[in-house]
Amino acid sequence: MTEMERSYEPRKSGRGDYRRSGRPGPRRDEGSGGAENTANVLRVRAVDTRHERDRARTAKNASWTTPEEIAATIMHLCSDEAGVINGARIPLYGSP
Repeated sequence: MTEMERSYEPRKSGRGDYRRSGRPGPRRDEGSGGAENTANVLRVRAVDTRHERDRARTAKNASWTTPEEIAATIMHLCSDEAGVINGARIPLYGSP
């Protein structure tokens, strides 16, 4: 398991609920439909850390994803609005 995979792995807290990045997950008594944790997969082909796609789009870098796009997706998945998303494979293959 890589360091990045370990950093996103759910951690068991002492109360019996799961935590992602320090945030408690929904509990059974909070109307979450019985789910105590969620698991989603972000599918990324390549991470464009130098923002080359923004400077000069090519066929090679058209599907690259920026760190900001990945972070925004993770922030949404950790929000209350995304509480019903579970078991999703989310493709992040660059923006048009």
